[in-house]
Amino acid sequence: MTERISLEKAAIDFSEENAAHPRIYEVPPTEGRDLLERVQESAIEKMEVDIEDRLLDTGKWEKINVRFLRPKGNTEDLPVIYYVHGAGWVFGSAKTHDKLVRELAVRTNSIVVFPEYSRSPEAKYPTAIEQNYAILQQLPELAKEKGMDTKRITIVGDSVGGICQQL
Repeated sequence: MTERISLEKAAIDFSEENAAHPRIYEVPPTEGRDLLERVQESAIEKMEVDIEDRLLDTGKWEKINVRFLRPKGNTEDLPVIYYVHGAGWVFGSAKTHDKLVRELAVRTNSIVVFPEYSRSPEAKYPTAIEQNYAILQQLPELAKEKGMDTKRITIVGDSVGGICQQL
C-alpha cells in the first residue's frame, strides 16, 4: 500500500511551478540567488513587524547589513533571537528568510537579529563565521538602543547557519 501526503492546492501549484529546470545548483551563484529569491515573491501572508536594516562593522571582515525585526509597535525590552541563515553558504538572504524571521519575532515576542553575512564563492572561509561572531559580540553595546534583553539570547541557525553558530 502506498501512502500519500495530501497537500493543499496552493502547495501543489507552488511545487509544480518550482520543479522546472534550471535548479539553483545548476546555474552560477548569482542566478541561483535570483531564482531562490523569486520563489519567495508569491503572495503569502507575512506577520507585521518593525524592521531596521543597519550596516555594522565586523573589523577586518568588512561591514555587513544586519536586519533587526521586532513585533509591530512593541517598544519594550525583548529577548533576542540571533538567527544565521543557511542555504549552502551561497544562496540565503534576508529575502529568502523574511517570512520565517517575521514569524519568529511575532510568535516568540522577540527581536530577531539577522546578519547578512558575505556569501561564497565571493567570500572565502572563514569570512562568514568571523562576521557572524563579530556581530554577536556587538549585541551588548546595541542592547539599550535596540531594546534588547541580552540576558535572554537564543542563537539559531538553519543548515550552514547552524554550523556557523557552533563554530
